[in-house]
Amino acid sequence: MEYWLIEEIKNPEEYNKAIEKICWLYAIAKELKEMGITLISTDEKTSIQALERKILPMKKGYSEKQDSEYIRHGTCCLIANLEIATGKIINPSLTQTRTELDFLEHISETVKIFPGEKCIFVTDNLNTHLSESLVRYVAELENIDE
Repeated sequence: MEYWLIEEIKNPEEYNKAIEKICWLYAIAKELKEMGITLISTDEKTSIQALERKILPMKKGYSEKQDSEYIRHGTCCLIANLEIATGKIINPSLTQTRTELDFLEHISETVKIFPGEKCIFVTDNLNTHLSESLVRYVAELENIDE
């Protein structure tokens, strides 16, 4: 069986080197933290249904009752970070959309948590993780003028 979202590995050697680099970063995350570099794994969970249970109010002589039905409030996107050195979830954000600007704002707000430190974000290859606005933001942080 093939899963349709799995991209064909065109260069297994290059692919394995990338995996080794990520594993190496995870292995030295605590050492990086001591050097003022925070390693953060970031990803989204999209299309989370925002549901509210229907509650029948309490009446004299009767307890409050929760109905099996619920009220839909649309969906949202959770963007979360795992700080690898500590194992803690940091700066989760909920948005109604999953856009380039949503991800950029999430990253910039996360960076603000670590003033004076460098941050390394590990992400997948989702289009919003490779956007022009994100590249420009990182370039500005690093004083790259190209």
